[in-house]
Amino acid sequence: MNRIQPLKMLMVAAAIVTPIYLMALTPSLAAKPVKVAACNVGSPSYPTILSAVVDTNCDSINVPAGTFRENVAILDFDRDVTIRGAGPGSTIVDGSNREAPVFAFTNPDLSTNPVPHAITLKGMTITGGTSPRAQFPNGGGIAVFGVTLTVKDCLITSNKAPDYFVPSCIPDTPSYFRCIGQGGGIGAAQSTVFVTDSIITENSATYGGGLRVAGIGSLTVTDSVIEGNRASNDGGLGQGGGIYGNAPSLGTMTIKDSLITENIAGTQGGGIYVNSRALTLKDSTITHNEATQGGGIYLSSSTLTVKDSTITDNTPDQIAP
Repeated sequence: MNRIQPLKMLMVAAAIVTPIYLMALTPSLAAKPVKVAACNVGSPSYPTILSAVVDTNCDSINVPAGTFRENVAILDFDRDVTIRGAGPGSTIVDGSNREAPVFAFTNPDLSTNPVPHAITLKGMTITGGTSPRAQFPNGGGIAVFGVTLTVKDCLITSNKAPDYFVPSCIPDTPSYFRCIGQGGGIGAAQSTVFVTDSIITENSATYGGGLRVAGIGSLTVTDSVIEGNRASNDGGLGQGGGIYGNAPSLGTMTIKDSLITENIAGTQGGGIYVNSRALTLKDSTITHNEATQGGGIYLSSSTLTVKDSTITDNTPDQIAP
């Protein structure tokens, strides 16, 4: 497994740009025929990340060193785009703990637009995001629906997806699931997710403190560290401290050359919680995670394949049930 520098090594001093406060959701974008080589954030044409993302000419977006206080949310996203920072110790995108993810991209109508667009986030720290106070509170740092998401060389830290309880949230009913905070660092539904050369740490939710995937689609984590995330709420519920993967059986989860450690879940799956999925571990270590059941891994109607990997020193057990 490639070694990843400790978190403190990443948090070097960053030049600070003028804070920018944005959280408006942007409607569908009309396609334009002319493309440019790259759009540079901080230039007169693109003072913010959002201003570049909403320009459909910008398929490649460069974000310089500095702190950008933004919530970049696009409904009905209609193209492939790469947003590239100067490195996680240099480019910081901070959601400032507003009730919005730092990044959110959706393809709401998979029936008429079945081919998911690719969103790539590279070389940045993503922090201070909070899932919105609405039903399906999903994704604190990054929230995606119906896309292919690639996260590479990123630090995802200090994001949260709190529960959102209203009178219609009745325990032990289907409506209750809609009120549970899911995916503190990354929340993905009906999406394929790749996490590479990244650290996901100190994020929180009730399901999937570090990240959550649900619905059709797969998760692949490579050369990454998922550490110190928490899945719990005030009532003690919590599944998947590091990773939460939920239905259907078509979805797969693959962890390669990675470390999952010191994550906590209130009930099940301190390191990983898997429901109705096939989980494969290869050249990876799952250690020092904690839960009531399945300190390392909790499997619910799922399969587990382990290749050259270590599952040890988890509390109270390594794998359950």
